[in-house]
Amino acid sequence: MTLSACVTSGAAILDKKKPTWFKKIDLETLDIGKPKFCVLGQLYGGYRLGVSRLKIKDPAVLGFDLELEDNVDNEDDAEMFRQLTSLWIYAIRAKRLESFAKK
Repeated sequence: MTLSACVTSGAAILDKKKPTWFKKIDLETLDIGKPKFCVLGQLYGGYRLGVSRLKIKDPAVLGFDLELEDNVDNEDDAEMFRQLTSLWIYAIRAKRLESFAKK
């Protein structure tokens, strides 16, 4: 599954559980690599709390985290988190535009 597809799946879960979630995310501080500033951290006060509240078994499949390999260096990890953060920003902006257009 691509990172984009994972984010789409994660956004769909949030749409069901917390319909206005995208309005509550601060895009300036959004960082999927930081538990307090990721999507779940901003919505639930922490990454682990969000995973628990949503009863998510595999957060990476929903774009809330990455499955990192032990043999990948930190720079590669950082780049993957930047890409995932960018995909979430794109998804959130699209949801905001869609919401605005419905008014």
